[in-house]
Amino acid sequence: MRGLRHYAFIGTAALILGTALGGTLVVLLVPEAPPPSLVSEQRLETVTPAVIDFTDPREVRVALTVDSASGLRSPVGGVLTALSCVPGGQVSSGSNVFAVDGASVVALATAVPLWRDIPVGDDGQDVIALENELLRLGAEVEPDGVWRWADALAFDALLRPVGVITTDDGTVPIVSLVWLPSPATVLATCSLSIGSILAPGDVVARFAPRIRLATFAPPPDAVGGARELTLARGSVSAGADGVIAGPEALEVLAAAPEFAELDLEQGHPTLTASWVLVEPIRVAVVPPSAIRGLSGNRGCVQERGGATPVTVIASQLGRTLVVPPHRLGPIAVHPMGGTGCP
Repeated sequence: MRGLRHYAFIGTAALILGTALGGTLVVLLVPEAPPPSLVSEQRLETVTPAVIDFTDPREVRVALTVDSASGLRSPVGGVLTALSCVPGGQVSSGSNVFAVDGASVVALATAVPLWRDIPVGDDGQDVIALENELLRLGAEVEPDGVWRWADALAFDALLRPVGVITTDDGTVPIVSLVWLPSPATVLATCSLSIGSILAPGDVVARFAPRIRLATFAPPPDAVGGARELTLARGSVSAGADGVIAGPEALEVLAAAPEFAELDLEQGHPTLTASWVLVEPIRVAVVPPSAIRGLSGNRGCVQERGGATPVTVIASQLGRTLVVPPHRLGPIAVHPMGGTGCP
């Protein structure tokens, strides 16, 4: 109403003036300037960029090479008299997992499956594999590929507590050992129950499907630095070669809910994960219009002291993330057309 009264006042004054000047009517409508509190800036001229931590997340599809499920196979026939099996639980190398006719059978994660009795003096691939695993488990052996009395004594000291020793002449009895594909192997199902009649080679418990290799295509424009794949539960180190082959990392992938949801019967199983920097980098958030002289991922922003070079890291949701040489002060949102990079 104030504005209307103001226009009315000017109109009345003009009418009186026109009459006084011989009847010529000139009406001038001059609006009153709005108060400063109601003035909104049409364009923000400068802005001080916020600084945030950025992990450069990249969604990647991880292709998996999966071994078909196998299991704990009894090395001997007889009656299953003891069984330590829980679906979803783990069997560890060096543990007593079942017994046949009252005799313990111990799991060992050797590099190759053991296939024979090993007497003192024998050598071979299986011997070096056995020595290496005994050493990993804490036995005092010197792996050289030859089975010696010292090895037999170390074997007995390590495995006697779980019910297995060598024979009187130092021979490793194959009927007392069952092979594991990895030091800690997850069981999917328990195939038999105590009292079952076994034949040699019968599966006592089945392993969960095991990932042998995982690969993905790293985005070529990703920020350099140590990276990892993040999953619903846990993360695994994953470098720029896109290959994950370490046993521990593959076990993390196999334990992920994303893997459990895959249909392994379809072939070529893949899961989706986020590939991120292990250590976030500090980036400045600027309007896209503030970048000038962009060439590749290099450009400039205009500070009060002149043009400042920046490296563009990413653009998302109408904002551009850059790495400047120093913390930016106020920058021009719309730099002048002639603004260039030094």
